[in-house]
Amino acid sequence: MKQIKLYLVCGLLAAALSGCELNSELYSDISPSTGYPSTAKDAQELLTSCYEVFGATGYSDRLFSPGGGLWTLNWVISDYGLVDRGADAEGWHALAYARWSPATANGNVNDWRFYNQLGKMEMTIDRIKGIEMDETLKKQYIAELECGQGFLAFMLYDFYGPIVIADLETLKDPAAMAILPRKTEAEMAAYITGKLNSAAAVLPKANAETQSGRFTAGLAHMVLLKYYMQQKDWANAVKEGRELQKAEYGYSLVTVGMNGYSPYASIFLEANEWNSEVIWASPLQRGTKEGKWLAYVLPGNYSGLGGCWRMWTAPWSFYDTFDDADDRKATMDTTLITSGGVTYTRSNPGTAVNSWETLRTGPLTMKYPIEAGTGAESWFTDFIVYRYADVITLLAEALVQSGTAYSGEPLTLLNQVVTRAGLTAYTTTEIPDKDKFIEVLLEERAKEFYWEGCRRQDLIRNGIFNAKMYAKATAAQQNTNIAPTDATDTKHYRIPFPESLITESKGAVVQNPY
Repeated sequence: MKQIKLYLVCGLLAAALSGCELNSELYSDISPSTGYPSTAKDAQELLTSCYEVFGATGYSDRLFSPGGGLWTLNWVISDYGLVDRGADAEGWHALAYARWSPATANGNVNDWRFYNQLGKMEMTIDRIKGIEMDETLKKQYIAELECGQGFLAFMLYDFYGPIVIADLETLKDPAAMAILPRKTEAEMAAYITGKLNSAAAVLPKANAETQSGRFTAGLAHMVLLKYYMQQKDWANAVKEGRELQKAEYGYSLVTVGMNGYSPYASIFLEANEWNSEVIWASPLQRGTKEGKWLAYVLPGNYSGLGGCWRMWTAPWSFYDTFDDADDRKATMDTTLITSGGVTYTRSNPGTAVNSWETLRTGPLTMKYPIEAGTGAESWFTDFIVYRYADVITLLAEALVQSGTAYSGEPLTLLNQVVTRAGLTAYTTTEIPDKDKFIEVLLEERAKEFYWEGCRRQDLIRNGIFNAKMYAKATAAQQNTNIAPTDATDTKHYRIPFPESLITESKGAVVQNPY
């Protein structure tokens, strides 16, 4: 019964913010007057329920679900992201080629709805504060919730801009039917940085082996690094990058392979989960909490693994940017052996009507390999969200943008990732100036982090999103709403909300331009 009540509060909070009819009896069911929550076990249950939104299971019902989670979209909405489907996925094509409207942007994706989880976490913090339990543990639980709030708020802000965030007083009085506007830019900045800094001051630096998946100070600082990078606050970005370099966090690049895999490919093995490079991953588990990533990147006729539908890939033009000696290139498969024993290659890609059953559009972007027991919808390697290679390449960019000579530490940091991939380090002969350094850095980040939620942010931050997206659409003979030569046009940096949200708010929530 307690578990049911935890889920009911999500719907209640949604109603409180949108003006829908409330059921006050459900609200009272989770009040202290019923005796719940009152114990440390109750507090742990409440905390655990708030982690669910950060899952990688399902299709598109969690932040990291492969079918439409925000991590997936950060690649789809970029120059190298490709939706390998036909007319049945027009909503996805609208996102992939930046021609969205409120309807097409939300036809398959409605991650905006997760903003209600911020209120759920705020209420959970309030409930836990009133429980008599070990104070140190209580502080940690509250810090984990604050980290979750800052993490989620940043992700939503990145896609939608300022959002609605209800304060505790409003959440405690749902009968008032309060209709709230979006926060201002300054309020969002204060909320995101305030929550993350508060959490970082309390949480352990990194995950202990028994705490896989729990939020840490390392995660809080990583999200702060991402936030400051997007704000072009280079000084604070450098500060956060330096923080994560400290020995007490224990982060380092994986430089030794295992089980016959290269060091790079070994990062993504189940046997190597929570390696030294992982800052945070969304946990999956055999039999109980399995993901569906392989179903989204493999075709339905893939030999020995039926039930896939291949939606996500990268174009052959991206594959061609890799050097043949690059270990990262090897994580993309250019041969498709079908369940019927037919072999397709790039030169013989197949002619099936359904393009996702061929290699016509691009390679199979595996990254997470097929391991023993893996099925199309039963993939169980913890889904990596942030890793240390991201830290050192972002730090390199922030240092250069803040005035540090690119030929010194920034180049050294970049080369750590490049040489780990099996390539020769860059020299100043190949990279003669700052502009070239940034260009090379961004392309190396594309190769290093394909399908890891970085590319869209990288393009926006460096002012090349419009031109790259326009070129992508032109090459694919697709329409786009982007104006490629207008550097001041930033409306495609953010996704519009569904019109239903604007209507329900009676105009209090202002739509993003599109």
